[in-house]
Amino acid sequence: MPTNQSECVSARSWLFVPGTRPDQVAKAMRAGADAVIVDLEDAVLPQHKSHARRAVAELPDSAASIYVRVNAVGTHDFNLDVAAVMQAGVSGIVLPKVERREEIDALMALMPAALPVVALIETARGLDHLPELARHPAISRVAFGGVDFALDVGCSADSTTIKMTRSTLVLACRAAGLPAPIDGVTISMQSDVLERDAHDAKAMGFGGKLCIHPGQLECTNRAFQPSDREIEWARRVTAQAANIEAGALLVDGELVDRPVLERAKRILAEVR
Repeated sequence: MPTNQSECVSARSWLFVPGTRPDQVAKAMRAGADAVIVDLEDAVLPQHKSHARRAVAELPDSAASIYVRVNAVGTHDFNLDVAAVMQAGVSGIVLPKVERREEIDALMALMPAALPVVALIETARGLDHLPELARHPAISRVAFGGVDFALDVGCSADSTTIKMTRSTLVLACRAAGLPAPIDGVTISMQSDVLERDAHDAKAMGFGGKLCIHPGQLECTNRAFQPSDREIEWARRVTAQAANIEAGALLVDGELVDRPVLERAKRILAEVR
């Protein structure tokens, strides 16, 4: 697996920084972000987009996972954004408001060298086409733009509609053979709210979370890391692997068979 692709698959915390502030990239990495998204879309006012593109084009090659969120396909800025990204030393592109396969094709047509693409699902139409979008060979991962999605369908952030949508993303990515999707941002800066949201995302099957402030990184990374209790359980189960392969047995009073053994192996593979 290419390095960029491997980074995209494993990243848990994805921190947005404005395209007008490339100096914040290094700070974001020091703060613990697995990946940084330099934003040319919502975080940049129209009159500042040219300046932000120049800053992006000058981003140096880096061992860090740096992605750029361009403006949506069909906007005036899209082609200009992609051209700037192609001059930069970044890991990949975040494509917003993806709704049709043709939009991904339009991005790929502007990329002389293909980079990993994270598709942001932010509308009901994008969700409707998700099974097809997730199977596009250019897509490395899917992320949920929950704030924009709620606006598009007219629901609240804690509605059943949002919960069902998030579940649909997890299932569609799994069915398409993609890594677990990235959950949307938590707007609240209250630590208990963020911790609840991050653990809920992990429990639902997400593999990471979008962040909007460095203060959200530690909690997010911790939520997507197996707990000490899970790790110890997984070690006890895998220690009995030979016996489990021959059939089911009890470990800590729990009936353990091959699917449970595989879950234990997966937990240990997630330890960092």
